[in-house]
Formats: sequence, structure tokens, C-alpha cells
Amino acid sequence: MTGLPQRRLLIVDDDAATARALALTVRLLGYDADLAGGGPEAIRLARTRFYPIIVTDLRMPGMDGLSLIERLRPLCPATAFVILTGYAELDLRRSLGGDAAIASVVRKPWIEAELETTLTQAFALHQRRARRLQEGPAPSAPAVRLLLVEDNPADADLVIDDLAEEYAPAQVAHLRRLEPAIAWLHDMRGVEAVVTDLSLPDARGFDAVTRLHAASPGTPIVVLSGLADEDFGQLVIQLGAQDFLVKGHTTRDDLLRALRHARERKRGEQRLLALAQHDPLTGLANRAAFLDRLTVACTRARRGSRPFGVMFIDLDHFKEVNDRRGHETGDALLQEVGRRLEMTLREYDTAARLGGDEFGVLVEEVEGEGQLLDLGRRVLDAFAIPCHHCGEDTPISASIGLALFPAAGQTPAALLRAADEAMYHAKQAGRNRIHAATEGRTPGQAAARLAVQSAVTDGDFELHFQPQVALPSGDVVGVEALLRWRRGDELLAPGQFLADLEASDDLAEVGRWVLAEACARLAAWRRAGSPALRLSLNLSARELHTPELLSAVRQQLAQHALPPEALAVELSERTLIAPAPEAHHQLLALRALGVRLMVDGFGSGHSSPADLVRYGVAALKIARPLTARLPTDPDAARVVRGMVGLGRSLEVDVLADGVETVAQHDFVRDAGCTLAQGYLFGGPRAEWAPDATQP
Repeated sequence: MTGLPQRRLLIVDDDAATARALALTVRLLGYDADLAGGGPEAIRLARTRFYPIIVTDLRMPGMDGLSLIERLRPLCPATAFVILTGYAELDLRRSLGGDAAIASVVRKPWIEAELETTLTQAFALHQRRARRLQEGPAPSAPAVRLLLVEDNPADADLVIDDLAEEYAPAQVAHLRRLEPAIAWLHDMRGVEAVVTDLSLPDARGFDAVTRLHAASPGTPIVVLSGLADEDFGQLVIQLGAQDFLVKGHTTRDDLLRALRHARERKRGEQRLLALAQHDPLTGLANRAAFLDRLTVACTRARRGSRPFGVMFIDLDHFKEVNDRRGHETGDALLQEVGRRLEMTLREYDTAARLGGDEFGVLVEEVEGEGQLLDLGRRVLDAFAIPCHHCGEDTPISASIGLALFPAAGQTPAALLRAADEAMYHAKQAGRNRIHAATEGRTPGQAAARLAVQSAVTDGDFELHFQPQVALPSGDVVGVEALLRWRRGDELLAPGQFLADLEASDDLAEVGRWVLAEACARLAAWRRAGSPALRLSLNLSARELHTPELLSAVRQQLAQHALPPEALAVELSERTLIAPAPEAHHQLLALRALGVRLMVDGFGSGHSSPADLVRYGVAALKIARPLTARLPTDPDAARVVRGMVGLGRSLEVDVLADGVETVAQHDFVRDAGCTLAQGYLFGGPRAEWAPDATQP
């Protein structure tokens, strides 16, 4: 039994002698054991290896055992935890809100027979949790209905007791800090309400209300505070809370009444919203809701957000289905189309039934026409299987028109019109196909596409390198490889040609060249006296669909004798959110290889801490527009401090991009950023070297 991977556990204790003694005991009981000297080391190990059981000491400096469990739960959902303590502690399960992941408490000094029983029970708990994750919760299992955020154990116990009349203990999730609560809200659905204190270890002022409301705008928040101030309470409600209650002046009935009102209000709002914004047949957004969201997307994009796209989908031969098979079959076909659209699209895209057999899709934050085309092809693939209704199969096919902001239009009406016209081009070309509104529309666009193809053939692309420095030392520790196009006397940045490159068939070839050239330069620099220098290069969402990506990375690392951790790939925030299966596997494979993942432009998208943990992200790169507003913009300053706090919590680097002034440098250094990049330290240069004097 000894040595089987599924019987390996992790022991976390700051006392090395105790940890070694426990490891010896568990090995005699048939388990393998890894040792961690504290919470941070345990988190690092848990990111690289799965442990069915984690045994942690309760009292440790820096991060105690309960805090460690709180941090590890999202990362290790199937793991059973055992707490090791020499103290006569109170009910530890209760202090974590009845956490079902805690198998038992082992007292020091342990008795071998009792320890064996505990580990057997813990392993059985792990197996049950793993089974539930695969199969989903049992029908009788009470779902979590309420989130309690309270760091005072006595106050938390009182609230849980007061809630017992309407909420079983297992229906109340109790967390003691704001950051885990926000991550939990991002990952969970169906929570009826949040009860929170304002005074939390990692929250100041009104952070608890504003950030919880931002994490889940539709979830009612009831604030339970020790401050009895009417004006203060009104301000809390204006910031997003549903109700404000004062500790010591609130009865059980007051609390339950506030939660009942919150539930009723939420349900009423959901009913009204569903009636006003959803198509009753398919459950998708209706035309009015689609136009509202399209208007918001146009406004946001004009302010500098990434481009977005619109799909106009028209079912082929739908009238014949209605005439031949009847309206019941036609309705079933429309419902099936709606289901398949929702299954195919990303979580933050919007699918709508515009009327009849016409559907629209708002594709948020695309990197170019190529990505929009890829998604269109996935939609057609999803429609390829016939719809089975009343014992008969009805084929589904559709013609799809695509329109990209701003190339095809800058208003909702213009974009819809362009996508509609493109859809008719697809029908005229034979149906069951895709046509982009920009295809063949202007000679200039066609010329731009040809020019990019010529640049690939003629070798007109080149790499420039920009240093990344450590803070506060200012030492150069890394460099980012940036693609440039030398077009005559002009030097073009990616924003001027990337969309055309991604829409061509040359993207993979250019990507291979960038990887090979960048690795060769890095190897030369490391041999010349900078052995610890690291390199980062950008990877688009479409490149993650390239089957040979992983083998190309392995080949270049081996060819140039580079350790995997010397290379980092920078990904947009959008890439981490509900990626396609092939992209998901590529990300996990890159991480397993040892390549570092960095999130570029962090703060401009919708990723959650769970996304960062899931893919083992090593660094967050603060978006340049955010850095540009420092230090004078208080909102930007607050956001950056929050990102640094998140980075600290996840134990990842935070890089401030676009640092151009001494004032910006001083702010990001004092805020706790570990890395910085920008013209203050040197601009991108083709002939950069670690010892080069930067302008």
C-alpha cells in the first residue's frame, strides 16, 4: 500500500521535529507524506500535487491552520482536512461554519490507533467528496442558501443560532475574511443573501459592501454592524446593501424578517426581469435586452475597452419545417437551438432570440475577426446534430453573419445591419456557412490582409524587448518580447496589424518564429552573464487552439537548454474565463511543464480568483490604462491596492505595466507591487541587452 499516489498526504507544521515524527507514524500506517513548514509552502505544494488528505497544525505563525484550510478549499475541493493541535480547542468545525471538509481533530501527542482511525475516516471522506464532485450533490443534500462573513467567532455563533429556525447549519457558509467571500461568490450560484460585518481583517470602510455587491450584484446584502448610526446605515444601503442591522440591538425576529424581505425582493426582481428581458419560448434574452446590452458594449468600447463582435444567425429552411411538421416541432427546434447556443458560448457572451427564427449573439471582448470566426464555426458544429422530436430527427443548419466593432459599425443599429447583410451573403453562398461583414467590403481592408501575408513571407516582423524590474530594488529580472512590423520607414505595433494577422492562416507560423527567436535571445543573455533572466511573450486565445503549441515550447526549451520557469506566457484576462476545452488543456499542460502563466491587462476583464488558482497563474500584470491614472486618481489607487492584496493572498507576483513617471513608480512600489515595466525603466528595443543603458 505504501507509495501509492492516492495514499499520499501533506503534513503542515512549523515544528519540523513534530512533522517528521508524524510523517514516520503515517508511513508505518501505509501512507506516503510530504512536509510543509507553513501555510505558504503548503499552498505551493497543493498547486502542483493532489493530496486526498492534508493534516495541518492549528497554531502556526503567519497563517494559522483554519486560515490555511480556508485558502485551500477552492484549490482542493475533494481534499479532507485533519487538524493537529496541542490545545483544548472549542468546536473547530463550528468556527468554519460547519465545514464538511474537516474530517477530525487530532490531539498532540497522538495515539497511533486513534490516528489510524482518523486517517481511515479522512480518506473515506475524501472519496465521498470526490464522488460528489463527479456526480453532483445528492438530491437530499441541503444546498448552501446564505453566506455569513464574520470574523468574530462569538458573533458568528449567535447569528447561526438565530438563523436555525429557517436555515440548517449546512445551509450557511461561514467565512471570516472578505477576499475568500468574494472568491466564493464568484464560484457559487443560487445564494439567497449575504450577511456581513463591515469590520473584517482584510476590509476597511465600506469595502465589504461595495466589493460583495460588485462580485454578485443580484445577491441581497444585509449588514450586521456594531456601529449604531442612522446616517451611516443609510449610506451603507445607498452603496448596495439591502438592510442595515445593529449588533446588540437586533433580535432574532429582526434578522429573519430582514432576510425574508431580501429573499422576497430578489424573487420579485427576478420575475420582473425575466418577463421584461427574456424570450418566453427559448429562455434567451429578447430583442430589447439584446439591444440594451449592445448599447452598453458600444459605449464601453468607445471608452477604450477591447473590440467586440455581433453574430446574426438565421436558421435555414425553418419555414419548411413549420409547414411540413407543424408549429410544435418548429417550437421544439427553436428551443433546441437556444440550448445549444448557451452550451457553446462563453459565460459572459449574450445569446438572444431576435424574433421568428433569427438569433443574435453579442461576443464580448474579442481579439479580432479570427476569434469571432472560430466561435462562429463552433456554433455551426453545435448545430450539426439533428434535433430529435416526437420520434423524428430534424436537421438544423444556419447562416451566420459577423460584424466586428468598430470596423463594421460603431452603433447598435449599424452593427446589426452589417451582421444582417453578412448573413444574407452567407445564404446566397449556399447556406450553412459564415460570412464576415468586413469580407470584401473595401479595397483597403483587402490590401491590409495581403500586406500582412507579404510581411510574413518577406520576414518583415521583428522582436523588440522591454525590461521588467524588481521592486523596490530596481534590478532587471525579466524582459518582455514584443512583436513589431517593419513596414518601410514605419515601425507598426500589434494594434495596427494583429487583427489581420489573426484572420489569416499565418498566425501559427509567426507564433513559432516569435517563440524560437525569443528563446534564442534569452539563452544568449543567460550565457553572457544574466543566468537568472526570465522572458515573457504574449499568447493570443487563438494560438491556444494550435495543436503543436506544447511540443514547440518543449522543443525550444530543450534546444536552448532553458529551464521551463525561465519562460512566461502572457494571456489576456478573457482567456482564463470559460476557455474552449482545447485551450483549457493547453493551459494546464503549460503549467504542468513548468512554464509560468501571467495575466496581461489584469483589471480590465471579469476573471475571478478561482480562475487564477485553477490555472496556477504566477503573476498579475496591472493594465496600462490603470497605471496611467496613478497616483492622482483615488479610484485607480484603490483598485491597484486591491489587486496587490489579491496577489499577496494568492502568493503571486503583481507587475505594474506602463510605469512612466517617478510618481507612478513610487506609488506602485509603496503599494506592494513586486515588479514593474514601462518607459521609466526603458522602452522596447530591438538591440536590448541586460547591461544596455536605457533612455
